[in-house]
Amino acid sequence: MDEINPGFGYCELIDKSLPFDHPPFFLFTFEMRQAMADLAQAVSTGISSQQVREIVEMLDTLWEGLKDPDVRLPDAQRKSLNHEKEVWLDVKEKVMEGNTRASSLLSASTHMMRAVMYLKRLREDEEFRDVVSDYTVRYLHQLSLRTYREAMGHVLL
Repeated sequence: MDEINPGFGYCELIDKSLPFDHPPFFLFTFEMRQAMADLAQAVSTGISSQQVREIVEMLDTLWEGLKDPDVRLPDAQRKSLNHEKEVWLDVKEKVMEGNTRASSLLSASTHMMRAVMYLKRLREDEEFRDVVSDYTVRYLHQLSLRTYREAMGHVLL
């Protein structure tokens, strides 16, 4: 019988147990989970939930795409993300409103951006170099920008 080692976790990307102090992989995973939880909170507000559900679907697709390189975003979603540009918008007004949906989306966007940073670090690791694609890094970054804009109500059509 295998004993569970609390200092290790299974990494399905490379089919291997890694120590929890392997920051890039586990921190990436934790950031993705937190982004999903924040998106669920945003959906629960019932405001523009279809747009948030689309973000959830895209995030899930990108996450699954790490495990299966044949999994890609549908063309329409990919093309719409290609138009996302980084822009600074003042969040003070949304924060002062106490807007739960906006706060949850802003948090999700931040967690996605951190996940991007951890993915970039993972690419520096020899075991993950061939697993983490430019595609995933790029579109997760673009999705973070989309989520930020959705939070701010600044959606590009």
